[in-house]
Amino acid sequence: MVVGLEGTGAWSGVTLNAGGPFGGGAGFNLSLKNDYIATVAGRFGVAFDRVLLYAKGGAAFTRDKYSADNGLAGPLAGSASGSFNRTGWLAGGGVEWMFMPNWSVRAEYNYLGFGAISEQPVTGNLAATPANVKLNIQTGTVGVNYHF
Repeated sequence: MVVGLEGTGAWSGVTLNAGGPFGGGAGFNLSLKNDYIATVAGRFGVAFDRVLLYAKGGAAFTRDKYSADNGLAGPLAGSASGSFNRTGWLAGGGVEWMFMPNWSVRAEYNYLGFGAISEQPVTGNLAATPANVKLNIQTGTVGVNYHF
């Protein structure tokens, strides 16, 4: 039985852009960007000779940046923006194989669930309605590790 704790952090570029009702001309524009992902998880596994099979579970963290504008210029221009920190959960698993002394290779899958929240832009001169944003992220990673 192998038990451990790990933390990860990564910059993210997950973005949603939506245009207005006027076919690319003047109209409402919306952008929602997720700019980082971080996790803290327990890792529980079973080793067979030089192979480790493991499952993991823990907490996930991210931040959404929301911006909107009405697509107009001059005194009619309007915009709104906001930033929203989110907390969710993580579940995953993987396999790690020690192929040489001090060296291993691994493959892992993680599911990060953040659920749905209502995001209301709070800065700017545009009155934007809240957006109901549901976010779930799936990741697959492979890696080569050196053990000191």
